[in-house]
Amino acid sequence: MLSDIVAKDRIETVSRSPGLIAFWSFEGASASDVVSRCDPSLGMASLPFLLSQLGDDKAYPVSQWPYADDAARLAFPADGQFGRSIRLNQGHIFGIVPRTLFEGSLLDINRRQAFTMVAWLRFTGERHLIGGIWDEGGWDRYGGRRQAALFAGLFGQRGTIAHVSATGAACYPQSNADGAQYARTRAIDGATIETGEWVSLAMTFDPVLGEVTAYKNGVATPISLTDPVMADALGIDAALPANPIQFPAKIFHPDSTLLKFSGYDYKTGPVAEHRLTIDFARGSIEYQQAGKRDASLFRVRGKIVTNGIVEFELNEAMMSGSFEPSAYGNVAASLEVQTGGGWRQAADDVYFTVEDGAPFTFGRAPGVGDHGHDFGSQMDLSGFAVFNRTLSSGELTNIAFSPNC
Repeated sequence: MLSDIVAKDRIETVSRSPGLIAFWSFEGASASDVVSRCDPSLGMASLPFLLSQLGDDKAYPVSQWPYADDAARLAFPADGQFGRSIRLNQGHIFGIVPRTLFEGSLLDINRRQAFTMVAWLRFTGERHLIGGIWDEGGWDRYGGRRQAALFAGLFGQRGTIAHVSATGAACYPQSNADGAQYARTRAIDGATIETGEWVSLAMTFDPVLGEVTAYKNGVATPISLTDPVMADALGIDAALPANPIQFPAKIFHPDSTLLKFSGYDYKTGPVAEHRLTIDFARGSIEYQQAGKRDASLFRVRGKIVTNGIVEFELNEAMMSGSFEPSAYGNVAASLEVQTGGGWRQAADDVYFTVEDGAPFTFGRAPGVGDHGHDFGSQMDLSGFAVFNRTLSSGELTNIAFSPNC
């Protein structure tokens, strides 16, 4: 068992780290509610760590948690990197910070914002979401409000998974392969996480290098993997580096998204992938292609509905445009290809409607379809921190506090 002096020293070490957006720990959670610590120079307010259960729309302070059945009973194991932890159990009891409390703040990670997430935990059973902003949207190819999150247990791997999303939805909606309904942009650490092992798991995004990296106890273990959905969608079937990965796009936000067309011959047709990047807040729109195979000409036509209606047309001679910036908007777009008789539809139309962003949750992702209470992570969480910068491997090692706990 960790001494109170060591636990306090560790908490102070994390709390004093520059660029700290939020740090939740549970050393006094059995007696009081939990709020985050932060770097005072950032101007962040303290954010509560609340609890929720699938089917109950309310979020409760720890002291007001109303459930006492075996699956949802509050428990605070007296161990962990900070001397105490909170037990989370899938949809029965999970952590949440409502969106309204951090919308537009540094915790609302989006676009090319540098960040680091660190979780101190041990898995007690199943693995899925650890923590982050990640609504699966019922696994509809055009559904979801995914931004960035720490995971484990996906893709048949046993290491840390660092997920980011540019679309908020599926990465390759054009693909018919199994798994195409899921997000695929991820760094995967090569080190195994054992059940019952206290670990520090982290992810970083460095916008200068364009890299997303996953860590266990401050170490990023390289691994190369194939992705059957990427192979199907883009014809890339070689094993590629999975830690770190390159991420040149913008992280999704309700006012900034990447739309991808579907419903065309992506395997042998003229273009493997057609993309439309829209940033409502900055008033920009851009058409992009990947895997161009011949000289066929395409254009995108559509409407943006914000304060008014803006019609647009983009083509391979003029691939970007602008409009009056807005905090919200809807888009309807059609992809057309030039033929001898003019232009004809080349793919299914795409639509995007701005919704409120997802909450920051721990242990259970919203929008996981028909899965009930017994889906999500089973873990003892000793702490969770988010920084507004890319911590180095050395810095992450210094605050891993493992295995000495």
